[in-house]
Amino acid sequence: MGQTRVELKMQQKKTSRANEIRKNRNIQRNNPDKRYRLDVQIDGVWKEGVRNWSYRHQIEAHKTDTEKRRQAGEEIAPGRVLDMKLRELVLETAGSKPKGTAPDKIADGVKAADIEVESDEHGSTGTVETPMEPVEDTQKKKSLFSRILKKNR
Repeated sequence: MGQTRVELKMQQKKTSRANEIRKNRNIQRNNPDKRYRLDVQIDGVWKEGVRNWSYRHQIEAHKTDTEKRRQAGEEIAPGRVLDMKLRELVLETAGSKPKGTAPDKIADGVKAADIEVESDEHGSTGTVETPMEPVEDTQKKKSLFSRILKKNR
């Protein structure tokens, strides 16, 4: 006498689960080792291995992402990326300056040179103002649709 339908389904379920486990294990075994390690300095203490990467292009992506976050105003902690195989420093990221500090012309370069600080009679500094270009209300932006129609005439 053969197996019942329920027994066949149970056996099929067990074999499919075993195959899935075997497949996932092979995928993990064939993945490359993590070669690059990110260390971050938080409160004066270096935290090692915050993130790990296998490939060099992942470090470049991390670098561009960090700079985008810095431009957006997010505070960045000092960090460094180490190559664990060659035991050398690959990338070093400078930390953000504390909020409310005056700009450093040497570190910031041209950006800091454009900022003017006003002082009153007593020599105390007031607010930091950046030069802005005047916005003219007379200019009207044309829609994309009207520009396309104008080109096709």
